[in-house]
Amino acid sequence: MPMLVSGQILENYNPSIRVFHASDLYYSPERASIDINVKDFPLSEYKLQVPARSSVFLDNVLWFYAANDSVVQVETALLRQGEVTVRKLSIVKKDLAREDISILKGYFVKDKVESVPVLQEEYPISRRNKEVVTEFFYMALFIILFLLALFKIIYPLLFTLLMNPMSIFSSEDFSDNVTRPRIFSSDVIFYLMVFNMLFMLLIVCSVYYMDLPVLREVLKNELDFMFLIWLAGTVCLLILALVKLLWLKVSTAIYGIGRLEFIHFFYMLRIITFALLPVFLILTIVISNDLMASKSLMPYLLSMFFMLYIIGIAMLFFLMTKKVSFKNYHLFSYLCTAEVVPFLVIAKLIIG
Repeated sequence: MPMLVSGQILENYNPSIRVFHASDLYYSPERASIDINVKDFPLSEYKLQVPARSSVFLDNVLWFYAANDSVVQVETALLRQGEVTVRKLSIVKKDLAREDISILKGYFVKDKVESVPVLQEEYPISRRNKEVVTEFFYMALFIILFLLALFKIIYPLLFTLLMNPMSIFSSEDFSDNVTRPRIFSSDVIFYLMVFNMLFMLLIVCSVYYMDLPVLREVLKNELDFMFLIWLAGTVCLLILALVKLLWLKVSTAIYGIGRLEFIHFFYMLRIITFALLPVFLILTIVISNDLMASKSLMPYLLSMFFMLYIIGIAMLFFLMTKKVSFKNYHLFSYLCTAEVVPFLVIAKLIIG
């Protein structure tokens, strides 16, 4: 929106403002930059209009952070630094539009303009507010990695069994001479807890960035509350995992496949684990480097996760056709009943 001005304008920088991405290869937060004259008319003032959640830099040093849409008025003399006559003013924000910015120099009426006191000394730097979800993401990911390292130390055999990527291409699990872990043993419960913590972290990030209608109102932008939702959701997912195992047991009994529910369960557990790894790798890189708006990226990550999940079901179907004496269309119907239908129901409940 254009800024209403009362006073005399000496220089209008708006036509010279350029908005561009910091990276040419990747989508990145937009940056608007302009060189301002701080030598001429030292008694004049600069009037800046900046949008909400934008960071303003002077010579690549953070000057202030605007939490809301703000109009800032500051004397030109306060911006001068030694003999420097020109300083670089930059505004960084996700989804920054040129029409959201206005930079004017002149003599303005102060009592008719909303102003924000950002300069309290000659070269002030205000502390930038961090998004709570970013801080939560790093802390939760650190906890998960710590627990995963602890799991590897305490239960190295099960860690090797579940985290071996070659096992998803092998039909060894379907052999009768293979020792399988017990579902209610301490090592399996430990791993399920860590796995569900990782999966719940993806759900929390998805709900936050995608503004999902069902859960977004529940998810407050508070660190303690996010941890509470994360841990409570982990417990719920752990219960759902046990319900899923019971559902597989019922499905195998209905279709008369045999006692394959544990093999099916642990195989898909590997698939989902390896599907989550690239998702979190990309998400961590994006959040760390701010290469792309997370809100725009999250649907693609979820689509990638869903595609990997479907590929995992197809691989399970291929392996079971070799080891199970069962007609293919019955086996396909079993996998749809056991995997696809519950997945779509849960996704529908989350997305709304």
